[in-house]
Amino acid sequence: MTQEETRAYYDDPINERAMCDLLMDAHPGWVVWRLGRDRTLRPVPLWCARREGWCAAQAPLMDENAGQLNRAMAMVDAGAVAT
Repeated sequence: MTQEETRAYYDDPINERAMCDLLMDAHPGWVVWRLGRDRTLRPVPLWCARREGWCAAQAPLMDENAGQLNRAMAMVDAGAVAT
């Protein structure tokens, strides 16, 4: 699949929800959502995640690639990066 085909696949709300659920199941204590192009200042949608206990001022993790977001979440879970 090309990047555009992959993005179009996740534009379907069922597929988007499935990926969010998959990431939240893999990382308990996280909330995951996807921002469409119409809600970002970028030309691509973004996957977003934040820990349930983070204060409101803490920015969520964001990436256009769900796999990269998964990696960032794992690094935060492991304490390998400061948030």
